[in-house]
Amino acid sequence: MVDSSAILCAVLPVYLIIGTGWFLRRTHFLSRAADATLLSLTINVLTPCLALDSMLGNRALQNVGATLSAPFLGMGSILFGMAVCFVLAPLAGLKKGPEQRTFAVSAGIYNWSYLALPVVLALYGKETVGVLFVYNLGLEITLWTVAIMVISGGAPGQSWRRLFNPPVLAILTSLILNLLHGENWIPRPLLSANHMLGTCAFPLGLMLVGATLYDHTRTGIFRGSVRTGLLGCVLRVGILPLGMLALAHALPLTPELKAVLLVQAAMPSAVFPILMAQHYGGSPVTALRVVLATSIAGIVTIPFWVRLGQVWLMR
Repeated sequence: MVDSSAILCAVLPVYLIIGTGWFLRRTHFLSRAADATLLSLTINVLTPCLALDSMLGNRALQNVGATLSAPFLGMGSILFGMAVCFVLAPLAGLKKGPEQRTFAVSAGIYNWSYLALPVVLALYGKETVGVLFVYNLGLEITLWTVAIMVISGGAPGQSWRRLFNPPVLAILTSLILNLLHGENWIPRPLLSANHMLGTCAFPLGLMLVGATLYDHTRTGIFRGSVRTGLLGCVLRVGILPLGMLALAHALPLTPELKAVLLVQAAMPSAVFPILMAQHYGGSPVTALRVVLATSIAGIVTIPFWVRLGQVWLMR
């Protein structure tokens, strides 16, 4: 079991890097014009490199049962989260339609990647990060199908094509190379270069998150109502983590998969639903309120849930 100081040491750097992105945007060192290029670089190059580095030679992924069940747990976790948040959204005074649908997606989906990655890596190591990528495969599928259908209020349309993106393809390729023991025959210089690129993924991603949050904190989005952010916190970093930890406790999962569920349960809302709301006819203001409120609360709630989860799951 990891002690409380180690958990805090794993969480604080995440927020410090987010704060760095916030500061760089405020001081104009990181301009909005650079966002699209840096985001594309992070998603299409650095994250696939990190996936390969984490999954190649990963003994935890040689457990076929765990590898097959991980994506389904990812799917189920956000389907359940969105359903609960959709039903309870009226408690925040949200109207039926875009506001309710956006709340369901933004409060129901946790930050599965840029916040979870460094915490998993710091607390549990590279093998568990590999399991995290496979777990996230199911989440990605649900994101580009059901989540888009919910937030848009209609059919997902052509969004299913986005499933075939570089991170997803990298995960599938890495699984195959792991089965073929690619770590033994891929040239070492290539593996070393891939490792160096992969380590850049989450710092750059977190700085972009910080820059995005800075942009939105200047809009005064909390002046109208705090109920949306408050209910988002109650659900996303309050009630839903308890359900995910209960699931991890009840199911016969590998230690690596339990660790992934534990960390994901502790995460605040993902930033991506803000962009989804803007593009698919949702309510961006609703998403912003939920993301900002849960991200701020996460400074306290992430260590709390990780520590509680470790005590509970180690019984």
